[in-house]
Order: sequence, then C-alpha cells, then structure tokens
Amino acid sequence: MNETVRTVGAKTIACAMLALTALCVSMPLRAEAAEPVDAGPFTVEGPEGGYVYENGKLVISSDGVTVLGMDGASAADDEGNDIHIEAGVSRVTFESGVSIESLTDERSTTLWLNGDNNAIQTLDSARDTVVRGPGSVTIGSCTGGADITEATVSLTSSIGNVTVWKGGTLVLGPGAQARAITVFGGTLDLSHVNAVDPVWMNGYSIGSAAVATSVVVPFGTAGIDELISATNRIVANATIDVYSDGEKVGHLEQDGTVYYTATRSVTFVGFDGEVLKAEHVRLFQPAQAPAVPEVPGYEFLGWDGVFDRVSRDMIVAARYEALSAPPDNSSGNPDDPSDAPGNDSSGAVPNGPSAADSHAPAAGGRATGASAESSSLSATGDPFAAVVGMLASLGGIGGAAGLFMRHTMRKSS
Repeated sequence: MNETVRTVGAKTIACAMLALTALCVSMPLRAEAAEPVDAGPFTVEGPEGGYVYENGKLVISSDGVTVLGMDGASAADDEGNDIHIEAGVSRVTFESGVSIESLTDERSTTLWLNGDNNAIQTLDSARDTVVRGPGSVTIGSCTGGADITEATVSLTSSIGNVTVWKGGTLVLGPGAQARAITVFGGTLDLSHVNAVDPVWMNGYSIGSAAVATSVVVPFGTAGIDELISATNRIVANATIDVYSDGEKVGHLEQDGTVYYTATRSVTFVGFDGEVLKAEHVRLFQPAQAPAVPEVPGYEFLGWDGVFDRVSRDMIVAARYEALSAPPDNSSGNPDDPSDAPGNDSSGAVPNGPSAADSHAPAAGGRATGASAESSSLSATGDPFAAVVGMLASLGGIGGAAGLFMRHTMRKSS
C-alpha cells in the first residue's frame, strides 16, 4: 500500500514539473533593453523601431523611449535638435541635459523628467502636455497648456493654461506670460519676477483646502499683485505659506497681501556696551528703542542705526558726545574778577602766563598805573636807585630821603 502511494506521488510530481516547464517555454521572454545609440544630436535608448532620426528631427512612435542626453560630437554639428512625438505615444522619458529646439506633441503625451537641466525652446501641443517626474525643464514658449505634477517647470515666455498639482512647481521668469494659472497644491515660484515688470495673465487661482500650497516671492514683497497683473484673482484660503530665499517668512492673505511672521533680533546697547534691551521684531516692522540712562560728562546724541523697518538682525549702539568742562566759579559771584575764568582766589592764572608777565603791556600799547611807574624807574638804569632802595629796607628812611634830594640837585646842576 505504501509502495503504491509513493509511486503515484512520484508520477504526480513529475507531471507537474513537465507542465511547469512547458508553461515557461511558452511564455514570451522579456526583451532586453536596447543599447543606447546616437540619433542625431541625441543619445537615445528604446525598442527597435520605436524611434528614428531623419530630416534633422527625432521622431518617436512608440512607448519605452528614453532620451538620455546630447551626443557632444553630433551636437557640435549643425544637426537639428527637434523632436516629434506621434499620437500613439503616451510617455517619453528625459534624463539630464536634453536641449530641444522644438518639440511637437500630436497627442497629450506625458513628458517624464528623471533629471535636471532640460530645455525646450518651443513646445507645440494639440492638448495640455503632462509634465511629471522628479526632474526639471525650462520651456521658452508653449502653444498649448501644461499640467505639472511633481516636476519643476520654468517658463520664460508665453503659455496657455497651466495647472500645478501636488508636488509640482511652476517658476515664472522675467517676461513670462500665461493665459491662466491654477495652483491646486505644489509651488508657484515668483522669486524671479521684477515688481516693475509683473507677469501678465487673465487670472489666477491659488490654494486648496486639502493640499498644501506655497508661494515663493522676492524678499520684502508686500503682496502678490506686485508680481502678477491679472483681471481675475482668487486666493482660496489664508493657509498658503510664503517663502523668500529659502526661508518661510509668512503666509498669503486672501486679499493677496503677504503677512510676515518671521522675526529678526534687535539689540540696543548703551555707553559701555551694556545691553539695554533685546527683542524680536516681525519683518519690516519697527523696533521700539529703550530709555537711555544719563552718563555724567556726556550728552546722548541718538542711535547709530535705523530700525523703523527691520529686515535683518541688528545691534544698535547709543551715541554720546563728551561735554565741555564748566568754569570754576568758586565765590559764586559772577562780578568778582577773581572768579573770572582762568583765575583763582590768589590772582594766579592757571595754565596761563606767569606773574612776572601779568603786567606786561600789550603789543603797541602803553602800561598804566603803578606798574607803569615801576617800569619807568627800573628802565633808567641808574645804579643810585638801587642804593636808595637798600637804605629804605634797612630803616634809614630819613637818610635815604636826604641822599636822594642831594643826588637829584647834583644831577640838575
């Protein structure tokens, strides 16, 4: 019995293996990817017969074609770098650095971007072209419209209707124009738009309650109307984040103005560098200066910075000027000559001329009073005057006077 079971089991396994072998043989084998080939200025990979380069144009007729890049040697020649996608193609993949003069899309082909630095000068599409993938492309002008999901599309000229979905980014450059823009998620980048030359369009609608949406603007933009000139404007909600220079700086109000929530630090320092006040101020709002303590011998002149519209972190220092030294009015009587500036109570002149010079006549003038008489007497050069003075100092006043009279009579005779 057991032997019979073993025999039947072995036959069953053998039959199953034969059936599996037959099934594997009958299944078509997956074709190996074709080797990349140069097709004009392009390097292309795809199924045989799925593309051809002729008459200066790469014609793509089936799915599975990938344009890997540009062939440097051929691209240096004058070969055309146009691409024509036929109606039966649903998707074409582009890697990095693909430069296309003109791309014609007969249908609504998905352009899948795997890499960056791709460029299409003119996109001619019968319907809206779908642009997807993690890469990026710059489009000069587009006769139709575009649906952008995940990919980054930079526009430098005109386009029809553009819809940006979750994960997509539309970058509008200077001179860009659009019939209408709808942002249902993703990012609208206006950071390259000059406020003096806004982008023109019929209308725009930005925001979705279900999907995060953001707008990128130049630093200091007051509102989106500075950057887009449109007849019809809709900002769906006030939860649209606004970015500048990579920083989240606020959100977009429903009237299109930017409400800045990011802050900058402002620190006020005093005479010796001590911190008087430190605060965080919302961007483009004024800071409030603190009271300034008095510093003996110095006058406060103001602050060394402008802080009425704060746009950066700041340290603002107080400015002081030294006061002049006050006069020394010892007696408190302004009419007292001894209290005049530069004189002390003894009559000396600090830091002025010496006492010997205090009676010198002014240049070209004449001394007056006792000082003039003394000056005249000493100027005679008569040695008799010295003798008279000495006798007077010794107490011989009478003798000195008699001697002085005889001397005078002798001289007169």
